[in-house]
Amino acid sequence: MRRLFYIHPKIQFAFTGFMSGLFAVELIVFGFLIVLIEKQLPSLAGDYGIYLRFGSMFVLILIATVINLFFGARLSHRVAGPLVQIQRTLERAQRSDYSARVQTRSDDLLQEVGAGLNVLLQRLEIQQNTPINPPKTNRVVKVVAKRPRKSKTKSQN
Repeated sequence: MRRLFYIHPKIQFAFTGFMSGLFAVELIVFGFLIVLIEKQLPSLAGDYGIYLRFGSMFVLILIATVINLFFGARLSHRVAGPLVQIQRTLERAQRSDYSARVQTRSDDLLQEVGAGLNVLLQRLEIQQNTPINPPKTNRVVKVVAKRPRKSKTKSQN
């Protein structure tokens, strides 16, 4: 069985690229700050120097974690926001309210799905408002058969 690692490449590449880039920037900043700390504290020896180095690394890791949480929440909001909109719209459509539409922002990652659902709902709404069979009129048309006329012949006169 073949597995697809990228089911929706546009979304997955954006997410993977963003998180990888953020991680790379954090590593560069983290390394730069460690070098600065080591240059500032070369004379500290013993336990105090070790505690200070580990303490500064802990603070840097904590700052990197907060940054990752912030950007991760922002990115997940770009996915979760449209999913909530799509779910609400589908619930309305299940109740035969085809006038519902998905509202997406310009930076949402599921715009294509929302737009496709909007097109589907628009077609269903048009189909719902268009009668399947044209209405029949209630007029009754009477068909009267004409009797043939008796023709007057000369013998009758």
